[in-house]
Amino acid sequence: MQGVIEFLEAKGLLKKNANTPIPTELPTKHDIYEYFNVPDRSASRILGAENPTEQAAESSRRGYYQGIEEKRGLKGKIGWRELKRMEEIVNDGNIRYRALLWAELAKKAGLTGDKQVHFYTVRKLMQDQEYYKCIACTKNWLSSNIRIERRVFAWDKQTYKLEDWKRVRWSDEIYFGFGPEGKLRIIRRPGERFCWDCIQERGKPLEEKDKKRLYAWAAVGWNFKTPLIWYTIPLNQNGKMS
Repeated sequence: MQGVIEFLEAKGLLKKNANTPIPTELPTKHDIYEYFNVPDRSASRILGAENPTEQAAESSRRGYYQGIEEKRGLKGKIGWRELKRMEEIVNDGNIRYRALLWAELAKKAGLTGDKQVHFYTVRKLMQDQEYYKCIACTKNWLSSNIRIERRVFAWDKQTYKLEDWKRVRWSDEIYFGFGPEGKLRIIRRPGERFCWDCIQERGKPLEEKDKKRLYAWAAVGWNFKTPLIWYTIPLNQNGKMS
């Protein structure tokens, strides 16, 4: 109210007594916006949010209005029921469902035949719900003996100090090759990276006939590292250099 009174007084529109003259030229909306130092577009947006009728008229002029159901154009094939079904499939607790392609996910949700849609449509709608395709974290397969050895090692070395660890040398091997399955690309939301159904568990070592890969070995320590040593010598049953 104070702002309205100040504006009317500034424009001489407020009658203080019966003898106060009334100006012949009335102010416009732009004069009001300019007086309060508000841009025209911002003021129109504020007024539209407060006045549904004016908002509807302005949105109709621009060609859209989210408050009214859109009845123009072809009706979408993916409704909220289909979208909900796809979310349920992804969150079923099976990483195989998370690894589905967008088109496979739509097919599993019942979008077949006349309801079949392009994978781009499915991807866009799922991304609107913050579902994205990401590379799954992997969990290597370990035998029970290796797990016991690692647990014993960690228990024995828990009293080690920094100077003790400086004398330790670590070595490991890496291989490059093709297998029946690489890293999965799964559907997940931000923050679900380490969920139990988003982690890919690596299988047991392949048979000897499938171990035709390129191997490398290296060791590292405190201010120490070896160059990569490539090898193709016979391997042990775990695919490691013995």
